[in-house]
Amino acid sequence: SSTELNGNHWPKAPSKIAPIKTSVTTQIVEIPFEERRFKDTQNEFGSDQNKICAQVQQEHEVKIEISNNARARSLTLLVTGRFDKVSNAVSELRKRLQTQAQSEVTVPAEFHRHLIGKQGGVLKEIKLKSGCEIFIPRENDANPNSIRLIGPKENIDKARHEILCIYDEVSKKATERLVIPKIYHPFIAGPYNRQLEKIMTENGVRVNIPPVHAQHDVDIIRVSGEKDGVVNACRIIRQLYQDALERCQTVNIEVSKSLHKFVIGPRGAGLQEILEATGVSVEVPPAEDPSETIVLRGEGTKLGVALTKVYEKADSYATCTVLAPTWMHRHLIGPGGENLQKVVGLPTHKAQINFLRGEDKIEIDGPKEQVVVIHKNLKAWVDDYVKRNTMVEVAVPREFHRHIIGKSGGTVNKIRETTGCTVRVPADIDGEDVVRIEGERDKVNLAREELMQIVNKQANERSKDLIIEHQFHRALIGQGGAKIAEIRDKYPDVLIKFPNADQNSDVVQLRGPRDQLANVEKLLKKAHTDLRDSSYEEKVRIGKAYHKDIIGRKGQTIAKIREETNTRIIMPDSGSQSDVITVIGKQKDVQKAVRQINDIEKVAANIVEEVVEIPARLHQGLIGHGGKLIRQLQDQHSGVRVHFPPASQPSDRVTVRGPKTEVKKAKAALQQLAEERLEDSQEAVIHAKPEFHPFLIGRQGQNAEQLRKATGARLVFPSLDERGKEGGDIITIIGRKEAVAKAKEMLEKQVKDLENTTEESVEVDPRWHKAFMERRGFYITQISQDFGGVQLSFPREPGSSRVVVKGPKDCVQGAIARIREIVDDLAARVTIEVAIPAIHHRSVIGRSGDNVRDICDQFDVSIKFPEFNRQQSQPSDANAAPAAAEVTANGGGENAAASGSETSSNPEGSGDATPSKADLVSISGRQEQCDKARQALLDLVPIEEQLDFPSEFHGQLIGRNGEGIRRLTNELNMAITIPSKAEHIVLNGTPKRVEAAKIRLQERLNELEAEKADQEARSFECKLDIPAQYHREIIGPKGANVRALQQKYEVRVNIPNPDKNSNEIVVIGYQDKAEAAAKELMAIKDKLENQVSAELFITHQVHPIIIGQRGKNLRSLMEKFDVAIDMPGRNAPPDAQNTVVVRGAQADVDNACDHLLDLAGEVIDRMIERGELDPRSLRPDAASEQAEQPAQAQQQQQQQPQKQGKKQQQQHGGSGPGFVVRDAPWDQQQLASSEHFPSIGGGNGDPAPPPVSGNGTAKPSAWSRAK
Repeated sequence: SSTELNGNHWPKAPSKIAPIKTSVTTQIVEIPFEERRFKDTQNEFGSDQNKICAQVQQEHEVKIEISNNARARSLTLLVTGRFDKVSNAVSELRKRLQTQAQSEVTVPAEFHRHLIGKQGGVLKEIKLKSGCEIFIPRENDANPNSIRLIGPKENIDKARHEILCIYDEVSKKATERLVIPKIYHPFIAGPYNRQLEKIMTENGVRVNIPPVHAQHDVDIIRVSGEKDGVVNACRIIRQLYQDALERCQTVNIEVSKSLHKFVIGPRGAGLQEILEATGVSVEVPPAEDPSETIVLRGEGTKLGVALTKVYEKADSYATCTVLAPTWMHRHLIGPGGENLQKVVGLPTHKAQINFLRGEDKIEIDGPKEQVVVIHKNLKAWVDDYVKRNTMVEVAVPREFHRHIIGKSGGTVNKIRETTGCTVRVPADIDGEDVVRIEGERDKVNLAREELMQIVNKQANERSKDLIIEHQFHRALIGQGGAKIAEIRDKYPDVLIKFPNADQNSDVVQLRGPRDQLANVEKLLKKAHTDLRDSSYEEKVRIGKAYHKDIIGRKGQTIAKIREETNTRIIMPDSGSQSDVITVIGKQKDVQKAVRQINDIEKVAANIVEEVVEIPARLHQGLIGHGGKLIRQLQDQHSGVRVHFPPASQPSDRVTVRGPKTEVKKAKAALQQLAEERLEDSQEAVIHAKPEFHPFLIGRQGQNAEQLRKATGARLVFPSLDERGKEGGDIITIIGRKEAVAKAKEMLEKQVKDLENTTEESVEVDPRWHKAFMERRGFYITQISQDFGGVQLSFPREPGSSRVVVKGPKDCVQGAIARIREIVDDLAARVTIEVAIPAIHHRSVIGRSGDNVRDICDQFDVSIKFPEFNRQQSQPSDANAAPAAAEVTANGGGENAAASGSETSSNPEGSGDATPSKADLVSISGRQEQCDKARQALLDLVPIEEQLDFPSEFHGQLIGRNGEGIRRLTNELNMAITIPSKAEHIVLNGTPKRVEAAKIRLQERLNELEAEKADQEARSFECKLDIPAQYHREIIGPKGANVRALQQKYEVRVNIPNPDKNSNEIVVIGYQDKAEAAAKELMAIKDKLENQVSAELFITHQVHPIIIGQRGKNLRSLMEKFDVAIDMPGRNAPPDAQNTVVVRGAQADVDNACDHLLDLAGEVIDRMIERGELDPRSLRPDAASEQAEQPAQAQQQQQQQPQKQGKKQQQQHGGSGPGFVVRDAPWDQQQLASSEHFPSIGGGNGDPAPPPVSGNGTAKPSAWSRAK
């Protein structure tokens, strides 16, 4: 059996296995020959048909395969992709590749809205399904019922069918409007609309009855649906209305307005209940109507029963009020109403509890017995809540509200956590200043104090506006706000506000405490100054052909320049005609980058630079308005750039830079232009269409030059970029008065002649037609641009040689002459061959064919490389061999060779051996141009040379992970091989690049040798013998002292680890600096040897006061007296907890000890007076007694939980200290290190020596000292 795959039908899956669905489908599109828009049956690349298919394929993300039936000459397309994409693509292909027919279909205008649909949805769907354009007529059109269809014939039939189907379906429906007084609507709808729903269900219609309180069309009932159902439903409704009209009577009663809502019930349930029970309609006036009259309408026998039910409902409900402050309402309700449900105390009830906005009361409506219970429970809850809680209002200016809230509500949440109170800050749109605090009565005042502290702090803040140019704002903020975040982290209390980018404002707003504000202002001003200094900008003009050399391979060259000079280099877009490169940064860095860029161009293009002396007063006139004059001079001399000195640095020196021959010509032209400017020169302008400018200029400026010679005036044309803009049609004439007048007259005559259009023909052999079409019509586009926008029409009939040229008369003649030139050039073409080893083809072709394309454009030739044969090319590595490549510059190609043109074989370097076909490259063009192109190709063939390079520097040249050699290879765009254990390196590349590489590598070798000499000079060592006990003082806190010494002398100081017990310190650096650093270290040693130390007995209860927060007081004392003070560490033994050691010069130690003893005495006296210190704990033997306590009891004491404000009870016998210090700095985790608690216990947590008195005995006083 065979399986058939046709369209979207896949083979059936095996039984019991679910089929796999695919989202990919294939649809076949067939277009008969007579309906094809493009009759050409050849499937040529670049044809309009293929371009359309490629465009549709890209736009709709599908795959399109094209097939031409040679016999039937029909077109078949296979479109593959997702179903929705394929449908759209098929519709687009039929629209653009198939001839469009036109037809009309008649549909009454009242049905057009059904064809359009909501927001045009129905019409869009019909268009998508059929692939046709559908035009719905307007109401005021001549034939408003005729719908126009445009598209392929079969698609028009599909669209017609869809439209008529919708019309037939819609035309069967109808709509009726019944006028029935609204007072009878309840009898038609029935209780709970049940009767109305029955009518709609049984008849399949929709019935719309206006709501009770509608304002318009209150008596109109609309019925819509199928015609038969509408007729039957209308009959039933009219019958119900007639029955109600005959049997209904009316009774009016007066009921208090406040009771109406109880009669109505929730959502009108009360009225529906009465209607269902009695068949009587109850009409209650709307709430805004002050009337108290309720109307009852129905059968007379039922009116009494209904009246009774109305009074029952009115009397069974009650209303009462509970007084409760507004701020309490949300607490009463609770999350999701849970708290209110608990307070009410009734699981189910029909009462309504209304919290009135802005009023201090709660209304309760409902059944009387339920209202009584709810009122009692609510009032009890409110009374209890008011006793325990309160609310205070604090007037706070609105500008402080955001500070109260804090970032992401952090501040207000902190107040809530610490006090348990809720702080309610009004929204900005409320326009209130009052902040409300709710919570327990004793906590509200505490929250109010914290709130006022925040307000007072913000009130003391200052604001300042800084003027910083908006172009610097982004740089100040940094990527992702990183830079400004550093400042904000350092000064979190300062608010920094930059204006929005669209405001274009220079004002940066600062707000915060005065001292922090000043620091932030200083930082921002400094950053602003640095940015302004680094925003110097310079533009350098570099030939467009050399931009790729500046960019380098994968951007390596330009990246290196940016990195070395710390500048921003902006290259023009690849599609732009501009050759200006912008460099931005600090002035000296920019100038360095510009020099490097110019150097690259010099190497790549053999650039020279000359200086012309021209008076500075003429510079502006030579440049011309918007630089037009000097730009035209540069365009006339290819590759030349003229640089005038900036206006801020007046000078007569003008630099001319470019190829040597062109620089000489440009220099002469510039001097001539300056001489003309010295005379009495004038200017005039005329307007001419931009398409006429190329013809007025002429090839290589011939026409403009002829006019200048004839009149003595100079013409300035706008650049290509300016031609499409305002003023792009202005031609400026510069010269003496009579010369300008004569030139203007001649130019106006030429422009007038160009505006007269004519048409002529020229005979061109059909064999050259294809050459004109190649490369997207290169020749045709060039002729049109050069000759005033003329139009060229080539014949479609095979064998015809008549080419029509249409345009201005003079332009047509020039275009015909140019066509004949091109034909002669094509006929004179020859083909030569040059032998280049196939292994080098890829490098010769260049990336994306750039090298060969440049040669083709320069010499007007075509170059063809042979197809790559992997077996003939060595090595066989795919990266070493090029793919087949053919570059055709100006047409002709194989056709030119095949038409009888001369062919010569001249392989290079063939010698006695015949070169392989894989090595032969064909060049087609004029003989002299082919010879030049051949030499240009040979100059691109890589060569190999050796360069002496000591092996000791190979590692530095290669770099880490090969980064250095890789960067150098990319920069020079050539291969560099570094042999193992050799004193040279191998260069492989074009001769020009090899020479440049030798210069660059020699510079690198000089740098490495200089680095080696410098490294040897920096390795001088000084060894010092300094006792190990002084090493800590030399190092300083966190290494601050030794780090400062190293930075001061630019040396490295090696200090041995304490566990090595070594005294040797080594200083490494330049000899003079190392000796100076060693001298300073010896001075520190001498100073430390002359120090004395003293031990003081100061009870540990006083130590926190001496140390201060994070050691602030202790550091202040040490700086004041120039001493070192060692406090006992947290792990010091009990007998050393009260010992303080002071070290330094004799006099300084004495002064520091006296101060410490005086300070300790004052603190102890105050603590004893307040009862915070037991005098017995001041005895020197108190620590020893405590040390003798059992270790187990001491451990138990340390493990007891401590509570603030309560004394710790001793768990063992004996009398201990009368108080316990808690949360002291040494008990905090963050103060356990020497960074936050300097010089504690000798600096390493080691116990200090035991206290010793002057005579060796302990003193009974509170403190003592020994020297």
